[in-house]
Amino acid sequence: MKQKVDIVIIGGGPAGAVAGITAAQAGYSTLIVDKKTFPREKICGDGLAADSIRILKELNLWDQISKKGFLSKSLRFNIDKDLFFSLDTSVVTYKRERLDDLLFNHALDSGCEYLNAFFTGNLKENKSEILLTLAAEKKTLEICCKIVIFATGCQGFSFLNKAYNNKLKQPDLFAVRGYYKADWNLKNPEFFFDKKNPSAYSWIFPMGNDLFNIGCGEKYPVPGNLKSSLQLFVKNYATTNSMLDGKWVSSISGTALRTGLSNLCYASVGRKLLAGAALGATFPFSGEGIGKAMETGKLAAESAISMIKKPKIPKNYQKVLKKQVLPAYKPYKLASLLLTRSPSREILFSAISKKPQLRKKISAILNEEKGSEKVLSIKRILQFISLYFN
Repeated sequence: MKQKVDIVIIGGGPAGAVAGITAAQAGYSTLIVDKKTFPREKICGDGLAADSIRILKELNLWDQISKKGFLSKSLRFNIDKDLFFSLDTSVVTYKRERLDDLLFNHALDSGCEYLNAFFTGNLKENKSEILLTLAAEKKTLEICCKIVIFATGCQGFSFLNKAYNNKLKQPDLFAVRGYYKADWNLKNPEFFFDKKNPSAYSWIFPMGNDLFNIGCGEKYPVPGNLKSSLQLFVKNYATTNSMLDGKWVSSISGTALRTGLSNLCYASVGRKLLAGAALGATFPFSGEGIGKAMETGKLAAESAISMIKKPKIPKNYQKVLKKQVLPAYKPYKLASLLLTRSPSREILFSAISKKPQLRKKISAILNEEKGSEKVLSIKRILQFISLYFN
C-alpha cells in the first residue's frame, strides 16, 4: 500500500528542515526523506551571517545557538599583509553538524515524519498528485504526495537531474575544509585571496577554544589539488604571521557548491519545487549558503501550502524568489566579477581600504539592511574608485 502525505521533502538539511517546520506547523502532513541519519557531519564553513541569524530567531532557535556559538563582530578580507580591509558584521561560527541536528529535531517536534531512504530519480506526476520511488534498506517504496520539495543540496545530483530530464545546472564551485587546532590570537573570521590565482580563495573561521574551521575554494571543476593547496596555505599563514604550527584534528574533506540561484528557472515545475543548494541558494564569491537555504525552504513550503489550498491559482514561488531573494545575490555577483580578476581586485581592495563610507555600505549589504542591495552598482563602484584616485 502506498503511503500518502501532503508534502514530501527530499533532504533534511537546513532547507528541508525549515520547509518541514513551516509545513507541519501549518497543519499539513509532511514527510522528510534523507539517506542519512542525524546527527551527521556536513562539509561547511560553519559561519552564520545576518540572514541565518534572522531565520533562526524566527524559529526561536537563536538563543540555543548564540550561547554555544563563537560570536565575531567583524569580517576581514586579505590579499596580503599590506592590502586588506574589515567590515562590521556579526558572524557566529557553529558546527554545521550541530545546527542541522537542531533544525532536524525541531522539524520532528513540529510534527514532521522522517524516512531514512533516498530518492531514486523516478517519479510519476499527474494533475493532482505525484508518486515518488524511494529506496530504503534494500526495499523499494512508493510515496504519494501533493507536492514534493527537493532540498538535496549538491548531493545525489544525478538522481535529482533525472527527475528534471537533465536540465538542472551543474555545481560551479568546489570547496574543502578541515578543523585545525592552534594557539593563534585570531578572533574574527578572515578571507584570503590568492595573488597568483584570482579565482581561488581561502578562509580561517575561529570556532573558540583554539579551534579553527579552515578551508579553500575554487571554480568547479577544480584544475588542481585543493587539499594540498589548503595545507600549503596554512603553513604559509603561520610562517608569514610568525605563529606556531598547529595540527589538523579532522580530515580535510570537500563538497561541490551551486551558487547564484542558478536553477531559478526550475524552482517550480509542475508539483516539484527546489530549495536550498539544489536551487543554487549559495552566494557566489563568499560561498555562504545556510541563511538562504533556510529562507528558500520556508518560501518553498509556503508556496506548496498555497498550491494545495487553491490548486487553480497560478504558482507564485518563482515570482516570490525573484522579488524577495534574488536582489540579495546581485552584490555578490558583482563582487565575484570584480574581485576574482586582476587588476580590478587590487584596485578595488585599495579603494575599499581607504574609504570608510564604502566599507559601511558593503557592511550594510552583509547585514541585509533594507535597500542596501540597491546601493552598490558597477557605476557606483567606479565613482568610489575615481574618488580614491583624486
